[in-house]
Amino acid sequence: MQIIKYIGIIVFFITLFIMYATKYGLPGIKQCDREFKPVDMKFFYKKSLLYETFEKIGENGRKTYFGYFIIDFFLISFTLIVMLTITDLLMQDPDIHYIVYLAAGLKALFDILENCLCLYLLHIYPVKNNIAAFFASSATMLKFVMFYLWLLAVVSALLYFYLAGLRY
Repeated sequence: MQIIKYIGIIVFFITLFIMYATKYGLPGIKQCDREFKPVDMKFFYKKSLLYETFEKIGENGRKTYFGYFIIDFFLISFTLIVMLTITDLLMQDPDIHYIVYLAAGLKALFDILENCLCLYLLHIYPVKNNIAAFFASSATMLKFVMFYLWLLAVVSALLYFYLAGLRY
């Protein structure tokens, strides 16, 4: 099981590199629109912003953005492995451990839903589906909520260990 964690962490960083430093990720999309900001990194966005983004990046940018979301599926998987590894390292109480696992798993689930909806919207563009756009944004918001809950648990555990260490 340890080898899966190590491989997951390594591939997590490789995937981040591909998404943020190669033509298959953000640099490729920014060739089409220098001001491009991925909508999936905003807490909540209006459908108008989503469609404006699709329009501004043009056809080539949309193709690259489509690929970005495909690569993001790998990032989601390996981010989950990293989150679970950190949870295993820090959470001592089994009940809390499983709640934090649940937050990490739900974060991944909402991220997958968001990607699927964004891929669908990119595929049908210029046809618009406002309901799917709303749910994509809602999934993004829920993804961030779950991530922040997980992060709160991690920071709380670190703070607990620090304060417990001061007592001895």
